[in-house]
Amino acid sequence: MVSNVAAGHVSRMPGTESGVRRRDSRSFATAAAIIYGFAGFAIPLLGWFAGLALVWASTRLSRRAKLVSAIVPTALMLLVVIAVAGASAAHAAAQVSGSVSAVPSGYDIAWSGLAVVVVVTSSLGLWLVHSLRQ
Repeated sequence: MVSNVAAGHVSRMPGTESGVRRRDSRSFATAAAIIYGFAGFAIPLLGWFAGLALVWASTRLSRRAKLVSAIVPTALMLLVVIAVAGASAAHAAAQVSGSVSAVPSGYDIAWSGLAVVVVVTSSLGLWLVHSLRQ
């Protein structure tokens, strides 16, 4: 008895023509975009990575869409980390000198930045779904 894997059997979606793999289907790309945009709410960092991997596995999305979905949230998180480091250093310097700092604490910037990244990532997920319709 020969297994399906050894025989070169390709897993197909029900109702699709012969030779179409699951990751080639529009429903896979739509699910990947939704998981990318919203799985971070359920499993904060791991959900985003899983969604990003699915987006990159989809053949229906353009290379530009894949690059934007990877680079934009990563760059925003890098900016948030830099802002938190700068605000924490300014806050610590103000405490040492005894003056009052008008700069928000790193904690405040971190949570605000995280909220911005979540909103942008969700918006990118919706943009990916919309780009599939064109």
